[in-house]
Amino acid sequence: MGIAWDSSELITFHQDGFPLSIADGPDLPDRIGSHCFTKINEEMALLTGGHTGLQYSDKTMTFDIVSQVWTIEGSVLNTLRKYGACGAIKDSGSQDVLVVIVGGIDWSWLTLSSTEIWSLDSKKWTVSANLPMPVYHPAGIVRPDKSGFLVLGGETDSETRIRDIFQFSCFNKDCHWEKLDIELSEGRSKFTAMFVPNSMADNCI
Repeated sequence: MGIAWDSSELITFHQDGFPLSIADGPDLPDRIGSHCFTKINEEMALLTGGHTGLQYSDKTMTFDIVSQVWTIEGSVLNTLRKYGACGAIKDSGSQDVLVVIVGGIDWSWLTLSSTEIWSLDSKKWTVSANLPMPVYHPAGIVRPDKSGFLVLGGETDSETRIRDIFQFSCFNKDCHWEKLDIELSEGRSKFTAMFVPNSMADNCI
C-alpha cells in the first residue's frame, strides 16, 4: 500500500520569496499518503483521498491556515482513490468555490476517469462529469483566475504516458471537460506544473 504519515512541516518565507525557516507543523488527524492537497483560499486548504498505509481513505480534512488546526469534514469521497489530481476553482456563473478531484487509481487498481466536486458552501462531495479518458499520476493546475482546472499528462490503463491536456470548468453548476488543442511535447507522468508570468516564458530557450 505504501508509506503514510501524520506529521506536517511549515516553511516560513521572507517577503522577497526566500525561505526563512522550517518548523514542525500540527499533526494530521490520521496517517495519510498518496493523497491530494490543495489550497482553497487564504484561510483554508483541503486534503482528501490517498491511503492510511493499510487501506484507502475516503476522508476529507480541511486545514485552517490561520489557526493551524486540522478538521475532519463529514463528507466522504464517493470513490476511493489515490494518485489523482485536485484543485480549487470558481463556478464562473454562481461564483461558488469548488474543489475538484479527478482520476487516479481505485482500491482494485482500476484507472479512473471519474470526477467529484466539493462545494465550500455545502461541504459535500458530488459526482460530476467524467474526464474523457482514465488517467493516473497527472499534473493538475488551476488557472490564475480560478475559472478552470487543467489536467496535464499522466498514465492510462496500459501505463502509457500521455501528452493530452484537459480543462474542467463550471457555469451555474453545469460542469464539463474539454480537450485542449495543445499537447505536451512528450508524454509525462508523476510531474508538477505551474503557471509563470509571460516575462519568464519570453526568456525561455
